[in-house]
Amino acid sequence: MKVKVVLFIIVLIIMFVLWNIAMNECLEAGFSELYCIMSVG
Repeated sequence: MKVKVVLFIIVLIIMFVLWNIAMNECLEAGFSELYCIMSVG
């Protein structure tokens, strides 16, 4: 049971890191913050 919780947390962290990278790439490309949030998810 604990293994599932740990895996879930790891997946959440990976998703959060990937989302942050995508947001930074988008913002550096010169798009507005709102557009980046809408397009990245």
